[in-house]
Amino acid sequence: MAAGREREFLWPAAVIFAFNLALVGHLVTADRLIYRGSIEGAFIGLARFLSHHPNPFGWYPYWYGGTPIQFTYTPGLHYLNALVMRLLPFLSAGQAYHAVSAVMYSLGSVTAAYLAYFFTRERWWALGAGMLYSLWTPALWLIRAVRLDSGDFHAPWRLQVLAKYGEGPHIASLALLPLAVCALWRVAERRGFRPMFVAAALMAALVLCNWVGAFALGATFLCFLLTIAWRNPGFGPPLSVRRALAAAGLAYLLAAFWITPSFVRTVAFNAQTVSGHYEYHFRMLILLAGALAGLGAIRMFFFAFPEHLYLCFLSLATFFFGYLTLCSYWFRLYMIPQPHRYLPEFELFLVLLVCEKFRLAYQYTGGWARRGVVAAMAVLAALAVHQARDYLPGSYLMLRPAWTADWAEYKLDAWLAAHAKPEDRVFIVGSEGISLNGWFDVAQVKGWFDPGVRERVILDLCSQISSGENAPPGRAGAIAVDLLHTIGARYVVVHTTRSKVAYHDFPRPEKFEGLLPQRFRLPTGEAIYEVPGARLAVLARPEEIPAKRPVNGLDIGPLERYIAAVGDSSRPPLTTRWLGPNRLEVRGDFPAGRVVSLRVSYAEGWR
Repeated sequence: MAAGREREFLWPAAVIFAFNLALVGHLVTADRLIYRGSIEGAFIGLARFLSHHPNPFGWYPYWYGGTPIQFTYTPGLHYLNALVMRLLPFLSAGQAYHAVSAVMYSLGSVTAAYLAYFFTRERWWALGAGMLYSLWTPALWLIRAVRLDSGDFHAPWRLQVLAKYGEGPHIASLALLPLAVCALWRVAERRGFRPMFVAAALMAALVLCNWVGAFALGATFLCFLLTIAWRNPGFGPPLSVRRALAAAGLAYLLAAFWITPSFVRTVAFNAQTVSGHYEYHFRMLILLAGALAGLGAIRMFFFAFPEHLYLCFLSLATFFFGYLTLCSYWFRLYMIPQPHRYLPEFELFLVLLVCEKFRLAYQYTGGWARRGVVAAMAVLAALAVHQARDYLPGSYLMLRPAWTADWAEYKLDAWLAAHAKPEDRVFIVGSEGISLNGWFDVAQVKGWFDPGVRERVILDLCSQISSGENAPPGRAGAIAVDLLHTIGARYVVVHTTRSKVAYHDFPRPEKFEGLLPQRFRLPTGEAIYEVPGARLAVLARPEEIPAKRPVNGLDIGPLERYIAAVGDSSRPPLTTRWLGPNRLEVRGDFPAGRVVSLRVSYAEGWR
């Protein structure tokens, strides 16, 4: 493509980017937003850690009793945030995260418009597509749950996803998706290594940003292959499926240092139990068959219109993501884990599909028919502006900085940071746990990417400690205390139903009364208890080490001898000290016949 043709898109890109950045640019001033239930604290914490310890094969000691950094999350956005933190040290960690998020959000509308320009070569239509994508939220018309979630603030759903739920990595991957499609098209129509490498690098970057985005790329790639396969050679140059597949293979090689087969396997098999309503069963096969049948029918329809490959691709992608998300929202049918999270992809392709149909209708009609098309476009534009009337002048209400010093989450986390030693571990769940490592370097028993957990026993024990589910009457507290000793938790944070925290994951917080000393309490019902004697390393006899794992958090039979051993105060105490995230020192007397039981998650890289 001529460089001049690409430069023609610069001014529409600048207009779209400036409009979106003006809408969300004040994110940069926010360390945290007002939404306590957001997951952004966990992402900020990962970026904080990587800004000081960038080793991609290191150890992350703050989640799940310690875990390889490769299993904490896909790293792309976190490394970018870490780089911004190093280059702009006057920004707080939260401000750096929000600055990058604001730029990626604004680029998302630009890349959507560029996808339209890439295939149509019409600047004004591309500008219209980008602005419509910036204003219009079709999900509000289609999904009642989205309308209820949005309330009176009808911002684009991807902005709701970014601000309310903290999905910065997802928004980053969404911004890269249209570029990946354009690069794949160039690979399919051109020979040479350069276009293949560009496409592979874009796809690898997308996958490394977000695991939801990785699946979205896979689904989009399938739609792309269906579009270019069996193309009539009389309509343009031939398109190579093999070169597109080769680019995809090269993309995985570029990302494989982090997205290893073990990571993919772990996330895939964990997702069915830790990511919501989903199990592998026959209904999933029926839903999958329906999706494939719909894709096949659409592709067969477009055999009669071989000149409209772009429209074919948009129709395939819109159908797939619409089928995926609307089955979830309308009928509670789940083809994959968390299908509702792919609503931003559905909106992206739906908006582009609507714009392309308007463009073709305008191009191939005249007279009164063309006037009708213009009237329909004017109605849609008016509806989009009407929908945006609340958030355009008042986006600062949604994106305003929070005064976190008044948050119960911050007060609890600050107390832990002041009193917990580097070798201590705390049991904390809910929004106060999500926020913890975004502010402070305190190790917690749990973490915030359950699909990456390789040893499920930690999740079972955490569930039993917090919920006390199915425990015998009067035994929930005692069992929880035993399990806290087992996993080496020095402090445990609880909250009542009247607490101001976002999530209430302790249905019976009173179970620790009289069993553990209370060290801190807030007027709103949150409290911190100490677990006396809890430590990371203890001496044990070989026969006291559990011979098998407990089946669930309530089945503590295999742990009984071990629990007694870790609670035996007559044994010589061992002290632990972290010398860095990858080195732990254990000191003390080591009598013959005893072993050191170290409550740090097992990994093959430890020596």
